[in-house]
Amino acid sequence: MRVVRYWLTLICIGIALYTASPLLAQNPTDIDGTIWRRMKYDNKYYWLLGYLQGLEKSDEIIQLCLAEQEKREFAFTVPFYVDQMRARISAYFPPHNIQDITQLIELLNTFYKDKYNQKIKIEAALRIVLARQKGQIEQSDFWLNEARRALIQK
Repeated sequence: MRVVRYWLTLICIGIALYTASPLLAQNPTDIDGTIWRRMKYDNKYYWLLGYLQGLEKSDEIIQLCLAEQEKREFAFTVPFYVDQMRARISAYFPPHNIQDITQLIELLNTFYKDKYNQKIKIEAALRIVLARQKGQIEQSDFWLNEARRALIQK
């Protein structure tokens, strides 16, 4: 009897893992407009909150590492690639005219209403929307065209 229960348990666990594996394997940045539009408001809110907090933490870690290196090394200069990482991270920080995540959700909802933007990944969409809000219209348009071009080439 114990052996039968043991095997049934193993089979159930195997089936559960098999059916859940596509969900577990999905990368959080695989979210595009079709998934975004189906998400509930709370899911959008907490996804963006976690994403932005992760970026803030990354920036803090880089700052701490640079400060420690400056203490250890008299003539320390920040390497180019570190400046590039920080610039890339800062592209995802909302400007001061966006007060909360609710506004960011509305901007992304508006962005994804355009049928040509449906397959653009959330990471690219966020960068495009934020650049436009910062007044960087040319940069925003460039990134939008690049994202659409990448979709056509697939």
